[in-house]
Amino acid sequence: MGLDGRTGDGSEEPALGYWLGQPDWGNGYGREAAAAVIDYGFRTLGLETIRAYTDPGNTASQKVLLHCGLKNVGEIELLTPTHHGERRAPLFRISRPELSA
Repeated sequence: MGLDGRTGDGSEEPALGYWLGQPDWGNGYGREAAAAVIDYGFRTLGLETIRAYTDPGNTASQKVLLHCGLKNVGEIELLTPTHHGERRAPLFRISRPELSA
């Protein structure tokens, strides 16, 4: 779980990335960790936006992103295929909220 400047399509916009092993699916770990990384990106690193993409068939990850406040903003063309060989992937983005000090 973390933030990276490389998103698979050549963009330098910070991207959220994560992977969970199958034994950990369905326990809320992805949501909890993604929310913490997003908060860290905005509060500590001062990022303005964070984006993420998923394999098109990975609806569980898409639900995690939506639950954490990211919005589906379209698709991206990938430089390298996803795990399942897809060249296009759904793109999600969240902008920095107004944070109280």
